[in-house]
Amino acid sequence: MNILELKERHPKKFKATYRTWVEGEGNPDWNWYDSIIEDAVEVGKERGFFIDDRSNERGRTAFYFNGFWSQGDGASWTGSVNVHWWVEWLRANNKPLPFDDMQMLWLQEAWRNDYLSRTVRIGTHTFDSHSGSMRVSDSMDLTEGYSHRLEDGIFKGMDAEAFVIMFRKMFNGTNDIEEAALTAAREFADDYYHILEQEFEYLTSEEYFMERVADHEYDEEGNEVQAA
Repeated sequence: MNILELKERHPKKFKATYRTWVEGEGNPDWNWYDSIIEDAVEVGKERGFFIDDRSNERGRTAFYFNGFWSQGDGASWTGSVNVHWWVEWLRANNKPLPFDDMQMLWLQEAWRNDYLSRTVRIGTHTFDSHSGSMRVSDSMDLTEGYSHRLEDGIFKGMDAEAFVIMFRKMFNGTNDIEEAALTAAREFADDYYHILEQEFEYLTSEEYFMERVADHEYDEEGNEVQAA
């Protein structure tokens, strides 16, 4: 009989065979997740999330995860968020923006006049892979002390220093921007953790087990018949 017939005729024997497989040869190879993390790197770039390259450290990117059994399990990454790129991706894909229309006007003008850096650095602890361990590791630069006036745009004629002062009030310095970027970075890590979890569950599932042993034969007592 084949594995499907074994499951139907000898369910207990099937369960024991499946359990033995999961604990032995069915345990996924150590690099089963490589393609998923590679996808995270490429998809992240499209969204403005740049995961650090760690190719000089055992060939790994700075995407970390552990799981999938305890409440503290999760995923995190180290790198940077290009906030401008991220916001433009949200717009292009009709996603909700983290800032209102007025804030967006000030952000765009700050970037256009090079008063505000576009990147937020994100750090994490490699020993704690949960996305909650991710932090802003380097604040955005906001230029101050300009003595000239804005030359064009919707704020044309406004004193540059006054613009920066008002900008800081609107965004709590740059904290509100950084927190929005951090939240998005954490959500991205969580999304890929779920993808990793689903893949692991599939690779250790009865469905996958039955695919892998589809050509195995079993006798009437449910014992595997060894190939000659």
